[in-house]
Amino acid sequence: MLGHGGARKGAGRKIGSLSKVKKENPKVQKAFRIDPILYKEFESIEPNRKIIDKLEEALRDFINKKNAE
Repeated sequence: MLGHGGARKGAGRKIGSLSKVKKENPKVQKAFRIDPILYKEFESIEPNRKIIDKLEEALRDFINKKNAE
């Protein structure tokens, strides 16, 4: 009779099996809530771009503006 449960050798994800982008350029994963009206307005700006790309650009602009003050 085979054993039940427990760890199996070679099971699961291999270390480093995900894309190399994460190793070279690690990102912080955060969740947040946003006003639906503000989200729709933000999404309507350049609708073909990913929202994360637009958010990163907006954050960079905001940080650069604050650092210039």
